[in-house]
Amino acid sequence: MTVGTGIAVADDDAYLAQIKKIGLTGDPTGLIQLGHLICADRAAGETPDQLAQVVQSKNPGISLSDATGVVSAAESNYCA
Repeated sequence: MTVGTGIAVADDDAYLAQIKKIGLTGDPTGLIQLGHLICADRAAGETPDQLAQVVQSKNPGISLSDATGVVSAAESNYCA
């Protein structure tokens, strides 16, 4: 399963790079967990707009645009 592990690391690296481009910083482990939680909520039927609002409400220092970028980064790197 080394190939699967490599892909997961690549996904993490790409996701974190997108988050950094947005201008956000934080604990990489926490950011990665957030990305996976976003995907779980998408699978449960939440819309990207709803999730961006949740991300912003839990992180009041970021704009809705940045929160939308976080959701988009999670979708493009983690969500199937």
